[in-house]
Formats: sequence, C-alpha cells, structure tokens
Amino acid sequence: MKLQELMTSQTIEELANYLGPILATLKKLQQKEYEVKRQYQLVEVLSKDIANQLHKILNNENLMFCNFTDFKNWYEKT
Repeated sequence: MKLQELMTSQTIEELANYLGPILATLKKLQQKEYEVKRQYQLVEVLSKDIANQLHKILNNENLMFCNFTDFKNWYEKT
C-alpha cells in the first residue's frame, strides 16, 4: 500500500490516485479471508487517515468563497 504517499498528498487528485491501489489491496485481503475484525480495524484507521488528509487539503481551499463556475470546474476535475 502507498500509505506514505497518501499521507503526503497535497491535492485531491493525488489523494484520489493513491486510493485506488489501497482499495485494491483491501479487496485482496477480503478474498484471502483475512480476519474480519482485523479488516474492520484496518479500514477504520485508513478512513481516519484519509479524512484527516482530506481535511488538511480542503483547509487550503476557500470553497465557500469561490464562485460557482470555479467550484464546478474543481469538482468535475476530481
């Protein structure tokens, strides 16, 4: 998994690029009948890390103060 890259991503696009391989790894763990409790713990930790990184990225964006066209372009890009 590319956790270090995920935690150092600076844009939504970078974050999204690293989520694909992480989710693929989680799917492989499910297919290998990895213990459900451990899967849950891993997903819980990952979701907290992703939420924290997303929060850091979005703190740098003033989405509430940009015009709708800029927001729409930004949203469609991600």
